[in-house]
Amino acid sequence: QGNVVFGFSDGSNNFYFTSNEPVTLQEWTHIALVSDFQNSGTWFYLNGRHINGTWNAAPSGTPAQPATPLT
Repeated sequence: QGNVVFGFSDGSNNFYFTSNEPVTLQEWTHIALVSDFQNSGTWFYLNGRHINGTWNAAPSGTPAQPATPLT
């Protein structure tokens, strides 16, 4: 199992969200991000459920191995 990490940049700063809920590796998982940059709101969903997590200036954890790009 592992946690979802999503990163983005506003051009000056990097932001990384790490989910509090793990996902099962090698199993289909629907991940959605809804963002309202104008009002500073971002919401994450895992299999249709809103999930909580933490924001960091750098990613945390270790990528699953083998780390392969999505196709």
